[in-house]
Amino acid sequence: MPAVPAGCPPFAVDFPNYLSAGQVRGVAASGEYAYLASGSEGLEILTLEPEPTRVGRLDTPGIAYDVTGEGDVDYLADGPAGVAIVDVSDRTEPRLLARAAEGKLARQVVKFGDRLLVMERNATIEVINVADPSAPIQEAIVKLRHFAVQIADQLLDGRYAVVGHGFALGIIDLEAEGGPDLAISHQTRRDINYYPCGVALLDGNLLTTSSRQLRTFDLSDPEQLVELGRARTSLTVRRITLHGGLAYISCETSGGIVVADLSDPSEPRVIKEIPTPGHPHRVVIAGESMLVADGYAGLHVIALEETQEP
Repeated sequence: MPAVPAGCPPFAVDFPNYLSAGQVRGVAASGEYAYLASGSEGLEILTLEPEPTRVGRLDTPGIAYDVTGEGDVDYLADGPAGVAIVDVSDRTEPRLLARAAEGKLARQVVKFGDRLLVMERNATIEVINVADPSAPIQEAIVKLRHFAVQIADQLLDGRYAVVGHGFALGIIDLEAEGGPDLAISHQTRRDINYYPCGVALLDGNLLTTSSRQLRTFDLSDPEQLVELGRARTSLTVRRITLHGGLAYISCETSGGIVVADLSDPSEPRVIKEIPTPGHPHRVVIAGESMLVADGYAGLHVIALEETQEP
């Protein structure tokens, strides 16, 4: 197992852990495998049983921030090198299929059908057609007014991508005439003194994070943002993953995971806060486990039963 990188204090965890030589910023899961966006280590592929163990790796020229996948293809947000599209049909020998958004600082990737949305540093969402992963085609570049934080993992009404970008909520119409474009921008800082960062969609409702609070909104009409409820947390909350009516929220600056019950959107309720030794960037659910990309503290595998209400 690699040594703890310089500047990261020693730590102990009570759950299975994989310590990368890089900074684990993103994670995706499929079957028995986990795919890590591990900073300077590029893409790492792990088996999860009986404990997290690396079986493959692809070195990339950038700094891996995020990863998403479908079948035998992974899409890696490779920082200043753009997006790496990777054939992972052989998990022990992943190979590069193509590159896209080269020269951009790619920080998040989300795939909807044949489209890949890429969050880039300069307040830009790039839309790329990946119907043929070996020949990606740029469809659109959507400019936001502010630095983006998260693209929701689900579409609203099957066509709208929702982006939290601090000062506002952006809604991109992927089916707009003339190509994907910013359809609506809810100026939340100006209108309700609110700075949304993390975003997630659940049955026409929107969950957002900002500093140490959660807020839910009715977004059944994309042009109307109606607040439903809010809750406070003791940690600074950021990026959201939804599963089974619960929100699993990474707390990148505070260190930890917040779990919230969304069964009543008008009363979101924090049910657990789980400290982690690093700075978690991303959470995904794999079977009966929660996978936590915890920066220099590596990847943690936490049983979902440990995230339930005491």
